[in-house]
Amino acid sequence: MGDDVELEVSQDPHLGRVKIDRSQIERVFINLVVNAHDAMPVGGKVHIETFSRELTVSDVQGMGLKHSGPYVGISVRDTGCGMSEEIHSKIFEPFFTTKESGQGTGLGLSTVYGIVSHSGGMISVSSVKSQGTTFTILLPQCEECVKEEEIKCYSATEDGSGSETILLVEDNDTVRRSIRKNLESKGYTVLEAANGEMALTIFHSCKGGIHLLLTDVVMPNMSGFDLVRKIQSLNPDSKFLCMSGYPNLENNQRAEFFHRGQGNSEPYPSIMKPFSFEDLTKKIREVLRHS
Repeated sequence: MGDDVELEVSQDPHLGRVKIDRSQIERVFINLVVNAHDAMPVGGKVHIETFSRELTVSDVQGMGLKHSGPYVGISVRDTGCGMSEEIHSKIFEPFFTTKESGQGTGLGLSTVYGIVSHSGGMISVSSVKSQGTTFTILLPQCEECVKEEEIKCYSATEDGSGSETILLVEDNDTVRRSIRKNLESKGYTVLEAANGEMALTIFHSCKGGIHLLLTDVVMPNMSGFDLVRKIQSLNPDSKFLCMSGYPNLENNQRAEFFHRGQGNSEPYPSIMKPFSFEDLTKKIREVLRHS
């Protein structure tokens, strides 16, 4: 989140279980924290809290939930700019965004809403202009135990570690440093560049010693696609993975944007922001194995 944002976490030590896909709840947290960060351009504080709540029949009727009983709560509160009533009423609508063109998809919060609803829960938001915003999630507590074979299956999954050299190209300094730190913790050697020109200089100096180009798509002067094309002209066997905030990278509706300059119908290997580092390293292993 950067040095100018303070993170506080308050956890209830006696939380019950909830039934939700692990990668999906990670995506919920990532989207909410990224949203909080973007609401504080000059810094501030993010407070994440977990808590337990018992809901009565009248409570769940007013919230649109199906079942009364114990719920697990999550709140993400920021001290950012807040939002107007007009924005507040549209916040969970697909493709609604207050960001400039190319800076956001408008799908982050609608994705969060869909994940929470599908899991039998609810999400609400309260906000005061110039004082901050709080997102609150309630998920039904579940006493069902995870099956032993599911634990063994998860434990046996690949953890995304590797020893290859990755050229990381990202113009956001905070994002670039965070990705580098996490990839290095998995054993990778990471060379970083803030733009396409710098990346080409590094690529030339390494003389084929780079196993994967990991690049943002939207960058000033030279896009990630232009960079991929230039590097492939130098080494057609180069492997690459594109990062972007645009949704559904393989969706035909986005084909013209994501395939321009490629000359064929195959989509670029890509991952959508915001992503968990677990998803990123798994995608990297996939590209290194198969592309």
